[in-house]
Amino acid sequence: MSLFRPIRKVIQFFVDKSLAPGVHIDNRYQIIKLLGSSSFGLVYKCKDLQKNQMVAVKQLRPTKQKFKKEVALFNREICMLEQLNHKALPKLLHSFSGNLGHFYVMEYIDGKNMEEVIFEEKRVYDGKAALEFIRALTEAVGYLHRHEIYHGDLRIPNIMLREEKPVIIDLGLAYGEKEDFVARNLSSILKSKKTQEERKQDDYHDLGDLLLFLLYTTFEKKHKKALPWTEELQLHHSTTNLLKRLLGIDVPYSSINEILEDIDVAIEKL
Repeated sequence: MSLFRPIRKVIQFFVDKSLAPGVHIDNRYQIIKLLGSSSFGLVYKCKDLQKNQMVAVKQLRPTKQKFKKEVALFNREICMLEQLNHKALPKLLHSFSGNLGHFYVMEYIDGKNMEEVIFEEKRVYDGKAALEFIRALTEAVGYLHRHEIYHGDLRIPNIMLREEKPVIIDLGLAYGEKEDFVARNLSSILKSKKTQEERKQDDYHDLGDLLLFLLYTTFEKKHKKALPWTEELQLHHSTTNLLKRLLGIDVPYSSINEILEDIDVAIEKL
């Protein structure tokens, strides 16, 4: 581990303190509470005093604002959100910079994070429920890919549940291929080390991991020795085939439509 990592953590602790409830951002957004944080940003639940509605406001961490690459990443996230209009993705409402730093405003997702649903509420997903959940998520990923955006971080903490449907949040690690980034001088700063196909397969692999995770919510360990998931889980061969291809164990999928077709087959077999 780098010697500088713990030092950075200490600096972040003192410099990146969240703004207090009641503080007004841009003379418009009154902070209600901190919703969450990551190594990249802080997200607040706020009241939009002009429109009298709740919103989510993301702030680039103060320790990141001195670096061109970090600001470029933040601007790239804004640029991607501007292109999107899908029920499974938050809508961008506004972006601005001021004396408190760089911010953007999204619709507030009135729901629960999947971490809370699974780890605190102990919700269980049987085979059909897991497949239906992943199908809805796959449709949203397909929408992103049609806009040449690859999420790159499809994990349980980055998924909300709104009216029992998944909503993908946090595009902080997402990558876009649009020419818009060139126009905003972001491409030279944010060069990709991966090909478009590699990024697509990364998202497919994440979908496989998520499906496997949901299927394990019903698992009751019967053996002391850890076994491969193919032996621990009692799955129909159509679900096993789907997982193996998503995870790259068998021939990888070439498109979202191909994945959706196999999900539908797996659901029909249950």
